[in-house]
Amino acid sequence: MTHLTRLLLVAAFAFAQPAVAFERAYWAWQRNEPPNARDLAALARQGVRTLYWQLGTLRNKGDSWQWAARFQLPVVPDFEVVPVVRLESHAREPFSEKSTQALLQSLAFVQKRERLQIDYDCPDRLLSDYAATLRRIRALVPRLTITALPGWIGKKAMTEIAKNVDEVLPMFYDYAADPIVPGAAPEPLIVPEKGKSWLAAWNNYPSPWRAGVPNFARLTVYDPDGTSRGNIREWDWDSVTFNNSLMFVRQTDFGVSIFLAGANTRVGNTPLRKGQLLAARWAERDALRQLIAQAENSSARGIVIFRLPDTTAASGWSLSQLSDLSAQPHLTLKAKTDSSGQLELMNDGSGDLPPVLPGGYLLQLETEKPIFREVDEGDFAHVRGEAGAEGRASRVMFPLATRLTFSFSSLRAGERLETGLIQLAPEADYAQTRYRIVHSSQSQWQPFGK
Repeated sequence: MTHLTRLLLVAAFAFAQPAVAFERAYWAWQRNEPPNARDLAALARQGVRTLYWQLGTLRNKGDSWQWAARFQLPVVPDFEVVPVVRLESHAREPFSEKSTQALLQSLAFVQKRERLQIDYDCPDRLLSDYAATLRRIRALVPRLTITALPGWIGKKAMTEIAKNVDEVLPMFYDYAADPIVPGAAPEPLIVPEKGKSWLAAWNNYPSPWRAGVPNFARLTVYDPDGTSRGNIREWDWDSVTFNNSLMFVRQTDFGVSIFLAGANTRVGNTPLRKGQLLAARWAERDALRQLIAQAENSSARGIVIFRLPDTTAASGWSLSQLSDLSAQPHLTLKAKTDSSGQLELMNDGSGDLPPVLPGGYLLQLETEKPIFREVDEGDFAHVRGEAGAEGRASRVMFPLATRLTFSFSSLRAGERLETGLIQLAPEADYAQTRYRIVHSSQSQWQPFGK
């Protein structure tokens, strides 16, 4: 860490609100790269001191536990980084004596650490066995915390679990499995009323706990009868927004959009068959704001947000947006100073420009006379040339165009998109143009450079 970075962090901590009664932390999931200087400063401004970092996944098979994934645990000065181990098992009895011995052996490395967190979606019928296993894991490490499903509250085994861990982190999202109904009926990630109800139940939990809240986006594939075929792991918003084979079906409450595959296609790294459905879900901003406010009024010590944002679409809102969920985006268009003619669209606001489905956003650049010779889309999904009055415009070759339309799906705070090479006619410049961003709050025409 450079001297300048350390000074920025110190300054950010100095101006951050002191976390006296309510703290904020993040889960970092499936990543090796540490937060960069900008992210660290944003975390410090939020008063964050703790990062729960996924070290890996232990998968149960028979009486053994094997690492299915491992990630690098970073050293982050001025932050406590807590290793998290996820457990996965489909066995009926994953905590037999032989299996538990194998698990303890796999976790022996934690004897060199101060803290450990276990993430396991334990079925209710196994909670007593899980409690006994946690007692043995607790002997390996000074401080042990666990994640929890909200429905565990009130279960008899929770009394034993409370004795064996220092803190419990129930996750207030994914409240229930999606019902299997024709046409699919995916559950939103957050339903404020359900969150409020579960938080009220956890208010009676006698031991320390923190509320897990979601910050991620998810794509799920369904058969026509509503049977889930799982989530897509690698994807971006462009692959949904501008996929001509996906037909928009409907949008429901709290950040859920449903599409129908009109032909065989791919989204990210996953094929979809004609007739299958795709649900796009994310933590809708107002719903997330409500859930956090409800948690602040509960007996929780704080919140832990899943997950720490990275560069992927699946990681949800940016740290800047999470610092202030009411912050709004502001987009600025300018020309690069070199001779490439490239344009740069920058979100210099504190809020994100979220995906708008279907259709995305349109950056339109217009002039009275054709001045464009060559145009490349660059970072944008598409670009097309148009001519004619608005509402009756037709697509034309770039040298005949009086309007360029660049398509893009979203733009987080601090991010930018660059066009490729744009060649203008001799003596022409961008001062002759005006622009707007359709489907955003900046949809009115404005002179270039303003």
